[in-house]
Parts: sequence; structure tokens; C-alpha cells
Amino acid sequence: MEERRSPALLNQRVDMKYATLLTFNDVLEHIKSGGIPGIPLPAETKTLILTQFGTIEGDIVNLDNDEQEEVMDESNWRAIFFKNLVNGVAESRNEVILDWENQNDVDKLKLINDASYILLSNAVIIPFSTPQARFAIGEMVLFTDQIVGISAGKTPPAADDRPSWKDHLHHMNMA
Repeated sequence: MEERRSPALLNQRVDMKYATLLTFNDVLEHIKSGGIPGIPLPAETKTLILTQFGTIEGDIVNLDNDEQEEVMDESNWRAIFFKNLVNGVAESRNEVILDWENQNDVDKLKLINDASYILLSNAVIIPFSTPQARFAIGEMVLFTDQIVGISAGKTPPAADDRPSWKDHLHHMNMA
């Protein structure tokens, strides 16, 4: 396996939100699998991510899991494609930063907007203002500077008696 080069500007970064979120999710999965006797959690329990905008529910994708080759099929091709896309963008970004470091004095460069990110699969965004207007967006990248809290549970399904966005647009003759 080819060793990935990492820019000096990124080498000393530690993102506590990233580390806490991944650890929280790992412990939650351990408990769900029966790892702690006497503490049962339903299989549908997920890590919930709270942002200023709303709650995000989804499956956290391990971007560092390159040990085994994933087999792409009808059920997972989007998630695998998106994971490879995000990893490819990160590698290309690192190469650009390495070029900047080689062309400039590293001590004079400053990294800004340096939050880590997580990749979510089966992501659903539930806005605080209108929880019935859920956005099921599949795969997404969430920058950790947007996280204000985490929890565990399962968001209740949207109320069926409320109109959907599609119904609303149809009612306004826009669909």
C-alpha cells in the first residue's frame, strides 16, 4: 500500500469533536452488539448529531478502513463511490497544500478553516424549525465545526398527517 503524504500544516491537528464523535459512535455500536451485558440497546439506535440547524441522523462511514476491499453492488455503490470520492479529494487537497509548503516558508503559512469532517451514509437532516420537512440526502460530508452536540436514539418518523414539500409545491401549482 502506498504511503500517503501529509502536509506539515495538518500533522499536528487534533479535532476533539471528531475524536469524541467517533469514540461515542464506536461505544454505541459496542453496546448495541451486546458488548456490555445488562445494557440492551435496540438495533435501530443511532448516533444523532446536533447542529445549529437541526438533527442529523445517519451511519458514520470509517474513511480509514482500507484493509479490506469493499465489493460494490446494487445496495452500496453510492456509499462506496462517495467514500472514494471524498478520500480522493482529501488526497488531492493534501498534494496542493504540500506544493504550497514547498513554495513558501511553512512557518509563515497559517491553516484556516481546518475542521475535520465526517462522512455520513443514509443521512437524514431534520430541521429544528420544521421537523416534518426531512431531507433524506444519502451520503454527505459534515464538517465538525458544525457540530454542537451528540446524542443516541432514533428520531421519530415524521407525522403522516402533515403535508410534504411535494404536496405543498403541487398545491401551489409548482410541481
